[in-house]
Amino acid sequence: MIVSVSTAVIVAVLVLALYRRVSARLNAISRGLVRIENALGAQEWLEMLEEAAGTRFERIERDAIVRRLDRIEVAVDPMARARHEVRRLMRELDDALQEDPSNAYEHWQVTKIQEAVEKGERPAREAWESWIHTPYPWS
Repeated sequence: MIVSVSTAVIVAVLVLALYRRVSARLNAISRGLVRIENALGAQEWLEMLEEAAGTRFERIERDAIVRRLDRIEVAVDPMARARHEVRRLMRELDDALQEDPSNAYEHWQVTKIQEAVEKGERPAREAWESWIHTPYPWS
């Protein structure tokens, strides 16, 4: 009788331990499935937003990183700052030239400065200040 009671207790303890282990595993699987469902739902939302925006978010994220690096370079490197300023002004002048051809001389002068900067040369300070209208980057 003692053997059967001790066997029953041991079996009960093993069943209880097994039940707890199985229950914990099933709860972990359930939590994992909920996370997967949430991720899939979020992915569907992202796909819908990407479709509405007409672009992939990886591209947007990559472009944001590149823009940050460009801003850092512009802040640190005078030549990068000069290239940035000249490109900005050239975009404005391109638009102005399309609207009014009398801006051609200014466009031509800034183009000469842009060519010098793209070659890695420093344009004359007087030319820079008179046509680019920003502080000379190499001061």
